[in-house]
Amino acid sequence: SSSGMATVETVLYAFDVDQIKVEAYLQQYKNGNWVTIKSWSNTSTGLYCGTGGNWYVASGYSYRMTSIGTVYKNGTQAEQTTYTSEIRQY
Repeated sequence: SSSGMATVETVLYAFDVDQIKVEAYLQQYKNGNWVTIKSWSNTSTGLYCGTGGNWYVASGYSYRMTSIGTVYKNGTQAEQTTYTSEIRQY
């Protein structure tokens, strides 16, 4: 937002699995590297799982969100997916 608040939201839907885990990472580009400045995570045994929240960011930097979704079946990891958002400048 114009006030510098970043809103991060990620949701994963999965069927016929035992557990869903989602992680979200708010990252800042600083000194040539993407640095995680805030993270969220959640787990669910339902059909979907979501996580995220709000965090104030400093001006003059670029930001992105990276999320990792993992699903488990019969106690073992069945699949994992990663998403990276577009870059936003503030």
